[in-house]
Amino acid sequence: MQTAPDIPSQPTADQPRWTIDGFLARAWHGLDMALQPIVSMRSGSLYSYEALMRGYDKMGFASIESVLDMAYRLGQADALHLILLEKALKKLTATAGYEEVKLFFNLDGRALEGTTSLADCTARLLHKYRFEPSALCLEFSETYDYTNDANIRQTIADHREHGIRFAIDDFGRGMSELKVLYEYHPEFIKIDRFFVTGMMADNRKELFVSTLVSLAHVLGSRIVAEGVETEEEYRRCWRLGCDLVQGYFVCPPRLDFDDGHVSYPHLRLTLQKEMAGPARSANIVHDRIEQLSTVNQTDRMSEVFEAFRYSEKQSVFPVLDAAGEAKGLVREIDLKEFTYSPYGRDLLLNSSCSRSLTHFIRPCPIAEIGSSADAILDVFAYWDGADGIILTDNMAYAGFLSARSLLEIINDRRLETARDQNPLSNLPGNATISKYCEKQADSADRSRHFCYLDFDNFKPFNDNYSFREGDRAISLFADLLKKQFLDPRYMIGHVGGDDFFLGAEDILPEELAAELQLLRQRFATNAASLYRSEDRDRGHIVGMDRYGNRRQFPLLQCSIAMLTVPAGRSVDNVDPLMTAITRLKRDAKRAHDGLATEVYDGPFRHRAQRPGKAASDERAA
Repeated sequence: MQTAPDIPSQPTADQPRWTIDGFLARAWHGLDMALQPIVSMRSGSLYSYEALMRGYDKMGFASIESVLDMAYRLGQADALHLILLEKALKKLTATAGYEEVKLFFNLDGRALEGTTSLADCTARLLHKYRFEPSALCLEFSETYDYTNDANIRQTIADHREHGIRFAIDDFGRGMSELKVLYEYHPEFIKIDRFFVTGMMADNRKELFVSTLVSLAHVLGSRIVAEGVETEEEYRRCWRLGCDLVQGYFVCPPRLDFDDGHVSYPHLRLTLQKEMAGPARSANIVHDRIEQLSTVNQTDRMSEVFEAFRYSEKQSVFPVLDAAGEAKGLVREIDLKEFTYSPYGRDLLLNSSCSRSLTHFIRPCPIAEIGSSADAILDVFAYWDGADGIILTDNMAYAGFLSARSLLEIINDRRLETARDQNPLSNLPGNATISKYCEKQADSADRSRHFCYLDFDNFKPFNDNYSFREGDRAISLFADLLKKQFLDPRYMIGHVGGDDFFLGAEDILPEELAAELQLLRQRFATNAASLYRSEDRDRGHIVGMDRYGNRRQFPLLQCSIAMLTVPAGRSVDNVDPLMTAITRLKRDAKRAHDGLATEVYDGPFRHRAQRPGKAASDERAA
């Protein structure tokens, strides 16, 4: 155990004169480390702790930053780093089940300056407390530029040689973060809480988070959502694909952790309905997962060569750390320059050679095994020349999807989309609409709107102008929908014939109603061009109604039913919603402005028909 000299008298705020020994002694005896859980979003179980400095006020400092600044001025940034790391390890390894969790530890970049031994000192500390190097993750501070010093690059590489991992802290707030992301391939990216807080009411924040999640997964990194304080924020982070979460909604930082490896049942309950949703293209992915042989990060190069020799058909091997998590791929093609050169293979097998397996690990896109086929394909599409995608199950390696398998999935998805897509409008059909309604009805973290749109006076128009002109009217309306509702908050579908569907989320009812009225106006204006000039001038056509009576019919227009389900309301069964929409559609036909709106206020006792069937029945009548 590290010892310290006698504790000197504490300097006052106006006379902060520290000696090196005095400062380090005070740091050892006066500082403490709180632990805050970082939890898997998928399982709700503990994944890691982040160690956070506490007790700086007892040393006479106003903040954590002022302690770090003093250490730097004394030339002891690296010494303070090791003191704090040891205190965190000592506390964590005293808890039951610590072998199953990881430790995130903040790294002051100045501790890397002018030192070549920090990585080895860190490794010795980890060995002392029997803590796996791969279970330690050092967080790049947002206040320091790690990219301009060759010595720092080497020190970081030395840490990686020991298996230590890295994260970018508070991403979106600091300096050179994109450059750090590009140069160092951090295993984790921690999104600054600024982007998480209030995300439900700020589409730009949500766009930032969703884009960063996609980027991280393409680069083989994991996303940690920081500062999550409400259930709504937690649910939204899950929906956007974040992998891990920390914040007061999970658990605040604590100085005393004596309950060991814990789980958080309130998190499982929060996502229970989300996780129980419809199967997301499971078979199309699972049927193509390959269980490749793997190698360990600590394997010698001789073992890697043997792995390739015994698995002749396998050109890549996933590389796993001690916890079974994938670090990336080692590829046969990268070893060929050594295996085919006269002395290359012998050089790599020489124990004095500096080229270990770590040098040959290549980043690889990752995806959770429960991800939808579309989400997995999105990750693959952004990585030019990827060998495939590593699949994980609650962060642990679960299998591999090769590039060939992914191309087969793309083909299957195209066929599936084509079967459901309406050939006239090229919009998704009833199967996609039904899945969307089921998913949205159960998502209570935001307001949702379900809109049914169908034409007025369409049959007389068809009878007078032919079905071909009727198809032109349908195509015209579909094009107007596509142009006006481009925002990802909207989903457009074609139920069939002259009936369409529009789903919306995170938009005020009055704002959506205004957009719908604008759509009606545009359709009426454009549809008028389909009529002969004399009919257009009269403002009507003459035709037979369903009872055989000859009468006048106004020009084409559309009626819209808009049903709103407010935030905080979850609907387990969509049938009552469909009943309400069917009833509301009749009200829209009678409304002077062609729009009927309603806020859903509870399930109906009788079951309703799906929109497609209800619409076809009404047309048949």
